Amino acid sequence: MPQAKCIPLSYYFPTGPLGHLFMSFQGEHAKSDIAVVGLGAGSTAGYAQPGQRWTFYEIDPTVERIARDSNT
Repeated sequence: MPQAKCIPLSYYFPTGPLGHLFMSFQGEHAKSDIAVVGLGAGSTAGYAQPGQRWTFYEIDPTVERIARDSNT
């Protein structure tokens, strides 16, 4: 199901707490700049809307290195 590949799963699913948060930031309440702490929360990018700028912050350099490695 290709259309489902960007739907966040596990804790971040649309009917969960984070899904409800992002639902409240739609339409006139949409935010243009989003910051996410922790690359482990990367599935939140499934909530990205056109025109938004997302920045992910990671404090563990090992996690960042793994995330940037295209061979994993």
